Amino acid sequence: GSDEFSQLVASLTEMRHLPTQECKLAARRLFLTWHPDRCRAPHAVRFFRIARRFACLMEEGQRDEAEAFVASLLPGAEEPDRSQGYEEVSPHTWFAAFEEEERSRQQTAAADAAAAAAAAAA
Repeated sequence: GSDEFSQLVASLTEMRHLPTQECKLAARRLFLTWHPDRCRAPHAVRFFRIARRFACLMEEGQRDEAEAFVASLLPGAEEPDRSQGYEEVSPHTWFAAFEEEERSRQQTAAADAAAAAAAAAA
């Protein structure tokens, strides 16, 4: 809920000042935390999209825009403008790689579970 949202905003605020590589690692941790396939909280999709939007802005070197985006999330700020890419942004190479790694991990886990079930049935 709102405590988790405050933590997300605090994380993004801190990430604004990190070097690029450290920011990518922190973003990856946020993606793993809030990815809808991993987190069943009703707000997971929204939090994931917020983290993704911030990470994409940082990746594009748009730190000023990223700072403005985080500022728009602070209490008393207006709701972020979804018409400017808040909901959907184009994937970047490192994000696409992250998604591919997650898909591969999930497929491997599913195959392992199926093999274990087949072995147990035999």
